[in-house]
Amino acid sequence: MNLFNSIITSIAVVTAFWAVAFFQSDIAHAIQTQEITHKLQTALKKEKENKAQTPQITNTSKLNSIHLSGVSAHIELADIQLLWQKFSQDDKNHKYLKNQPEKVYVLYTSISKNYKQANVLIGYDVSELSKFDQGTLISMHNNSLLMPVGKYSEQQLSDAWKKIDYNAKLDYILEEHHLDDAGKSTSTKIYISYK
Repeated sequence: MNLFNSIITSIAVVTAFWAVAFFQSDIAHAIQTQEITHKLQTALKKEKENKAQTPQITNTSKLNSIHLSGVSAHIELADIQLLWQKFSQDDKNHKYLKNQPEKVYVLYTSISKNYKQANVLIGYDVSELSKFDQGTLISMHNNSLLMPVGKYSEQQLSDAWKKIDYNAKLDYILEEHHLDDAGKSTSTKIYISYK
C-alpha cells in the first residue's frame, strides 16, 4: 500500500487550508466577495469541463452518519502535519484495513474561537476496518457542502475556506480525501456543520 505519498499530498492540502484560516483576521469573511465569487465561478467552470472529459459515477444517496476511527488529538491547527505523521506511522490503523482504503477523513471539532486549536481526528470509516478500538460517530444531517468532490489547486482550496462564516459557531469541518488504488489522493470533498 503506497499510503505515504497519499499522506504527504494530504498534508500539503490540509496545511494550505489551515494556513489561510490561521492567518486570517476577524474580518476575513467580508473581503472582496466579488473577487471570490469570480474565482469560484471560474473553478466551477473548470471542474465541469474536467468532469465532461472524464465521466464519473457518483453516489447520489445522502449519508445519515459516518463512523470514523483513527488517530486524534487536541492540537494547534498550525501543527496538523505532526498528526498526519502520527497517522501515517500508526500501524494499528493500517493493519486492520480490509482492502485498499477508498477515503481518508479529517474531522475538526471543538474548534477554538480564534480558530487556532481544535480536536482533530484523521482516520478511516469503520466499515473499511476489520477491527477498531473506538470510533467517533458524526451526523451528516445538518451539514453543508463547502467544496464538492474535485481536484483543486491550493488557491482554489484557500478561496473556499473564505466561505466559512467565522462568526457562527462551528460544529465540525469534515474533509473527505478520495484515494486511488495506489493510495494517492485524487480528489477532496469538504463538509461544514454549524451548531
